[in-house]
Amino acid sequence: TVDVHKNDGGVEFSVADTGIGIAPENLAIIFEPFRQIESPLTRQRGGIGLGLYVVKRLLEILRGTIKVNSEVGRGSTFRVWIPEDMRRRNGKGRSLHRKDEKKVWQGGKIL
Repeated sequence: TVDVHKNDGGVEFSVADTGIGIAPENLAIIFEPFRQIESPLTRQRGGIGLGLYVVKRLLEILRGTIKVNSEVGRGSTFRVWIPEDMRRRNGKGRSLHRKDEKKVWQGGKIL
């Protein structure tokens, strides 16, 4: 199930599934780079464990958040919140794309 609505000065996207869920002890690692939860599904579907890490890092750049609620055997819900006004919250109203700020990505090839 996908839901989008305004929330707390921003937009919140939530994605819920009725899959296998994530055990509480694994919630801490799912946003770490190159980490996957050991299960038959990860071996079957592959991947390198970067998807949620990349999402979290992009949201940090946008001043957003990601949260997850999950129950084993019932599924998971991921909530992504992005501020409507993506200018800095330091009161100066500067854009995230100032020329004097360090660039996050210079370009180039990934693979």
